[in-house]
Amino acid sequence: MGDAEIVPERAKRVAIVGDSIVGFQSGYYARKLNEYGLGAKFDQFGESGESTDAMRRRLPGIVGSGKYSELIIAEGVNDLAKRGGGSEENWKKNLSDSEKNMREMITVAKRNGIERILIVEVAPWGGSDSSNALKEKRTLEYNTMLAKVAKETGAVLIPVYESMEGEKGRLLERFTWRRKDGEREWLHPGERGLEMIAKRIAESGYKYQLMNKVLNEGYQYEKSADYKARLKGTQAPSRIASRY
Repeated sequence: MGDAEIVPERAKRVAIVGDSIVGFQSGYYARKLNEYGLGAKFDQFGESGESTDAMRRRLPGIVGSGKYSELIIAEGVNDLAKRGGGSEENWKKNLSDSEKNMREMITVAKRNGIERILIVEVAPWGGSDSSNALKEKRTLEYNTMLAKVAKETGAVLIPVYESMEGEKGRLLERFTWRRKDGEREWLHPGERGLEMIAKRIAESGYKYQLMNKVLNEGYQYEKSADYKARLKGTQAPSRIASRY
């Protein structure tokens, strides 16, 4: 578990659990994952405003259904929005609580027969109404915690932050959503941003299937000219978002 390159190519069903970003635009990035044809059916369970504590309570009803063999957890921004400020002492406690929630979700999932678990980093969200400089700094600490949990539990970490970050912890402008009044929305990514998350899940979590699509079927996955090389393991520049 945890090795994204040796996933068997067979039909499977994957639950994506998380907050409003998961459910945004009627589950846009789950739909993109289904379009990629990765040998799996992706179902989204996004809940607006949800924290890891609420997700921990909701998860047993999803993984206990017996429908899913894999789980993608995309939570955290609401933990930061609600409890990411304040003193360093309070933050350490809140971060510890979030880590406990993540670990408990993984334990519950495994107990219910989930064979493979993926954890999506928190995307940049600076500039939103609930953010500030301190919370933006602590978002990096939160993602470090997620990486630790993934490593220690055998989950697959899906990196999205670096590919989507613009200035001062904000989304790159092309990944933002425009509200009806024309103003940019810095919390919820727009369709291009949601597609970027789907691409990172496919690249990091379903590399074996995606490699077959690109190399064997000539699948037109993205515009990046060096994608085949990256699939073969060539080191890519850290800021590759500009190529999309």
